[in-house]
Amino acid sequence: MSPTDVSLPRLGERMVEATVVAYRVTPQQRVTAGQVLLVVEHQGALAEIPAPLAGRVEALLVHEGATVPAGTALVRLSELKGPKPVELGGPPRISPAVRKLAREYGIDLHAVQGSGQEGRVTRTDVERAVAVTPADRPVEVVPQAAPNFVSPGVLFYDLELSTVDRWIAADRADARSAQLELTAWPYLLSAIARALVDQPELNATSFDHRLIKRSDRHLSVGFEALAKAAVIHRADQLPLLALASTLAALRQRAERGTLTAADQAPSAFSVALGEGHLGIGTSGLRSPEVANLRLSAIRRQPWAVNHQGVEQVVVLPVVTAALNFDPRFVSPSVASAFLGRIDAKLRTR
Repeated sequence: MSPTDVSLPRLGERMVEATVVAYRVTPQQRVTAGQVLLVVEHQGALAEIPAPLAGRVEALLVHEGATVPAGTALVRLSELKGPKPVELGGPPRISPAVRKLAREYGIDLHAVQGSGQEGRVTRTDVERAVAVTPADRPVEVVPQAAPNFVSPGVLFYDLELSTVDRWIAADRADARSAQLELTAWPYLLSAIARALVDQPELNATSFDHRLIKRSDRHLSVGFEALAKAAVIHRADQLPLLALASTLAALRQRAERGTLTAADQAPSAFSVALGEGHLGIGTSGLRSPEVANLRLSAIRRQPWAVNHQGVEQVVVLPVVTAALNFDPRFVSPSVASAFLGRIDAKLRTR
């Protein structure tokens, strides 16, 4: 019998695409009709995609974190012949406590032989599987944190913007032709988006204690003076003037209260544009994001520079960046490197 492809269904009248969050199956795994194959996200809502038939998983056709249009084939199944497979992974043979224990130690319950009544996998079965697991097996540690909030690490970094000032002056004529008033914000957002390409660990979300890297750099931009946010889609791919035009249009719609559903679509990374000086407090993190950035108002301050071998102190435009990050997924060294990449991107085009 020919394989069956399970495709992304249209989850709403206006649905165009959805993001693959996590697979619940692996290649060659046997599944039952109705068993959850994967979880997808559409406009902030999670949906489970079930198997239409009992069979074997032949292939996972789309990477986790990828955003794909409705109708895209996600999983390829082949129907099994012969007796119905034993449902080792389905209820009621495994209790929630045993599932949790297996997840903490990275044990595949489908590979565990149950010794309980009617083949139920027990805690003892899982502990026995742990005992025979090689010592170098990677173990997933389940953090003990509130479900919707984590206490982030925070790093501060001053970004000097004299190079951006020169670019604004060079681009001003083209901006006027497009009826745009240039500021430093589009240059900063472009640098952030390009830095995310180099460090995809931050362009990610967490799900079921796992890091899901996103394939597109969508930036959620927060306008602090308006207490509203909107998304710039694929910000890393936009030319500077196109990004500036998109930012101006989003701010205008935010002021008028006419943001669309697409403007407020989910994104993995958010940037808050500060209207005042950056204080001690930061914005924190909200699940499922693993990092975000807050920028202070741009100010002019003394800055030490080396001009032809001579140290000088000059007054330059500076913005302070505060990077909030989830230390369970992003280490301080990775967070620091990301801020350094933004600084470097601000000096190149």
